[in-house]
Amino acid sequence: MTIRFTFVLFVIMALGAFGCQISSGEEISYNKHIRPILNDKCLRCHGGVKANGGFSLLFEEDAFQKNKSGKVAIVRGNHKKSPLYQRLVHEDLEMRMPHKGPMLEDHEIKLI
Repeated sequence: MTIRFTFVLFVIMALGAFGCQISSGEEISYNKHIRPILNDKCLRCHGGVKANGGFSLLFEEDAFQKNKSGKVAIVRGNHKKSPLYQRLVHEDLEMRMPHKGPMLEDHEIKLI
C-alpha cells in the first residue's frame, strides 16, 4: 500500500466518507474517485514543494499537521468542523478553495 493511498484512506475516514457509496451504488475508490480531484484541483497549490498556507495534501503526515494558521485542516471524524471542507464550500470567493478557481462540483465535494 503506497503512502499516498494510505493518506487518502485516512482523509476519507476523517471526513466521514469511509464506506459511502456514490449514487450508482459503486463503492468510493481513492484511485478512481478522490485522487483525480486532488490532482486536478488541489495539488498544484497544496502538494510537494508548494504548500500554500503551510498545508500539503501530498502525504498523510503533511495533511494532518498544523498548517500556517496553527490549526489542522482535517478534523478526523467530523467533516463539517474540518477547515478543508469549510473552505471547499465557503461562499466568499477569497476564502473558498480552490482559490481563484472554479468551485468543486457538488459530487466532488461529497466524495471528498
